[in-house]
Amino acid sequence: MTQHSTLCTDVECSKARRLAPAILAGLLIFLCGCADNRVRLDVQGLERNIEEMRKIQAEHTVQLSSMQDQVSRLTGKLEELEYGQRSRFSGAPSSVPGAISSAPGELIVLPSNQLQPPPPIVPVQALEQDEASVRGATEEAPRRFAEGLAKVRQGRFEDAIPLLQEAVNLSYGSDGSAHALFWLGVAGDGLGDNKRALAAYSELVTKFPKSKRTPLALLRQASVFIRLNDSRTAKLTLQKLIAEFPKSAEAQQAKTKLKDLR
Repeated sequence: MTQHSTLCTDVECSKARRLAPAILAGLLIFLCGCADNRVRLDVQGLERNIEEMRKIQAEHTVQLSSMQDQVSRLTGKLEELEYGQRSRFSGAPSSVPGAISSAPGELIVLPSNQLQPPPPIVPVQALEQDEASVRGATEEAPRRFAEGLAKVRQGRFEDAIPLLQEAVNLSYGSDGSAHALFWLGVAGDGLGDNKRALAAYSELVTKFPKSKRTPLALLRQASVFIRLNDSRTAKLTLQKLIAEFPKSAEAQQAKTKLKDLR
């Protein structure tokens, strides 16, 4: 009985050993199949997500392009309106070549009597005078000054600053550097940078007291102090302007400002 049981057990073990590789292989195939299915499902899900993201991105691109076109059209219309208003009130054509947008993304050079109007904060008469003074200049300092003035006319004050500063450095001590300092102050005004504006106007007034641009620099300096709610310093600046340049047009404007400050 014991021998028979042992014989059966050996036979069963032998069969089990023969079947084990097949069972293991089947199990591995089953597991691999499951893994492949999971990977396939994951890949399919990822592909769907990517496709959805592409569709969303395409929609956003179309919307952004449409918004940019609208902004460009509005900018062009605004420039046309500003130019029309200035043309009606200027009374005299400008004499310096310039540029204006005629269509979204298009910039054309205009005749001297159809300049792009500068932003309201820019003194137009002074700009036209200084543009005329460096028209056709070949020396480096005047050319940099002219390039800076072109940026000021376009309202690109940040771009104007390095050009104007270079013009100051190249011609320092001359009347040309005094004018460049004035426009550095205007660029600061345009950026709302009161500190930069005051620094440029102050340097002009201190180092070039007889410059043609000094009266206007004093007047604009007083305006900056008014914006800073420093009425006392604004009054002193206006009084200095009236005392030192009594016959200037700026002195008459200073008197009006003083009345408003009282």
